[in-house]
Amino acid sequence: MSGLELILAGAAPDTGNLGVSALCYSTVANILKQGENIHISILGHGSHKKTEEFTVNGNQTCDVVAAKHTRRFYDPSAFINIRYSIKLGPLASKTAKMFRNANALMDISGGDSFTDLYGKRRFDAIVLPKIIALENNIPLVLLPQTYGPFVEGGKPRVVAQDLIRRSRLAYARDQYSFEYMKELLGGDFNPEVHKQGVDVAFLLPAASKEQVDAKGLTPPREQSTEVFGINVSGLIYNDPENAKTQYGIKVDYHALLKTFIEHVLTQSDGDVWLVPHVHAPYGHYESDLFACEKLKSHFSEPQQQRIKVVNGDYDQCEIKGVIGQCDWFTGTRMHSTVGSLSQAVPTAAIAYSGKTRGVFATAGQEAMVFDARHETTDNLLQKLIGSWELRSQTKEELERDIPLLKQRAHRQFEEIVSSISQ
Repeated sequence: MSGLELILAGAAPDTGNLGVSALCYSTVANILKQGENIHISILGHGSHKKTEEFTVNGNQTCDVVAAKHTRRFYDPSAFINIRYSIKLGPLASKTAKMFRNANALMDISGGDSFTDLYGKRRFDAIVLPKIIALENNIPLVLLPQTYGPFVEGGKPRVVAQDLIRRSRLAYARDQYSFEYMKELLGGDFNPEVHKQGVDVAFLLPAASKEQVDAKGLTPPREQSTEVFGINVSGLIYNDPENAKTQYGIKVDYHALLKTFIEHVLTQSDGDVWLVPHVHAPYGHYESDLFACEKLKSHFSEPQQQRIKVVNGDYDQCEIKGVIGQCDWFTGTRMHSTVGSLSQAVPTAAIAYSGKTRGVFATAGQEAMVFDARHETTDNLLQKLIGSWELRSQTKEELERDIPLLKQRAHRQFEEIVSSISQ
């Protein structure tokens, strides 16, 4: 295979969201495993004056190049600047030349952002790199992601239909999103192009226990004690009123988690680990760490001795290593639960969007998704307890099913590189 110059969009490693970082690392690491002459440039949010490096597989590096949606059209990293600079031939900016010389643009849309749910500005940020690629005859590969929803008859829906139709390959990451993509395309659906795939984060490697412990998980886990992990979403915990109005959350998230933890502490000798999965400034409404600390503060001193807040400065592989030490896990940030499922850790999801249901279904665990938009607090609590009590049975299921799922994910990357190389 001759050399390939590839661009990865929609998975910047500098967002603070370890789920997005997991998508980035998994994609880059597995694409690079397909051949020796592959170079990947990752679109990030930094400054055009400095190119960062992103390291995977121990010693393989990729460039992180600033390319973003901003009104500062004069900024060489602005998509609008790149879009027009690319037409200037030898006078084009360095970033525009990078686009022009690419063999393909791979785009994952943050996993779940190819939708008009978040407004015009966010939609434009998601579609502009795709548009630039197709305008310049650069093959577009839509990596496994969620499609939609889109408002019927709206312009974003029409734009999305066109971009998906014209892609070299387009993967949905679960059956439900695949069916939505088929409906979206109608007669333009092509089974050779439009496929059902697997969320790439199932292939994210986990750091070893020794690496995790060295990073400051103190005291380290005692092997004789069971550990039950909980990802607390700052987005839902820190601003419950907004969670109700913006996401339709019906349950009392604070009461749910507190009551569940009390049950676990009473009915077992295990410890509870509170695991952040989105880094944001402490006190910010998005900060999972802030939410974890607030939750712990509501317990008595004896109870707090058995509750650990995982507060090390972990990257996506290290936090997966932490999650992998758990005997059971529940999370609200979806990719925290992909981190556990992919290691055959029995897992329940406290969901607030449809994406989680589909991704769990690919692992045969759809029944372990509990939707906080549709359940009462007590019903969801009982379902969490039921999942926790079934952990031994669920582990057997995952140990049987996850290796097969990972095989599908590996074949997916082989297919992508083969298609780009043609």
